[in-house]
Amino acid sequence: MLLYISNLITMKTKNNYELVCASKFEEFFYTKDGMPVSEGSPVGVDITTHDNGSPGEPPSIRVDFKLFDDIYWNPPFGEHD
Repeated sequence: MLLYISNLITMKTKNNYELVCASKFEEFFYTKDGMPVSEGSPVGVDITTHDNGSPGEPPSIRVDFKLFDDIYWNPPFGEHD
């Protein structure tokens, strides 16, 4: 289940969805017990919105990453650089 996804679909926008999975680095954890999510397990969805823009404005691309409601992100900054 996703935390929240809300997009108005109009003639000028197009959305793409991509499942995001945990990598070998322990940076995603279960909220229930704090255990790391196993490599390859789904953690959320990338939502890419392509907006053709209004007249006189350039098109734009926006990417939102939505974690599943039972997952949180806590990256080990500096440990894998």
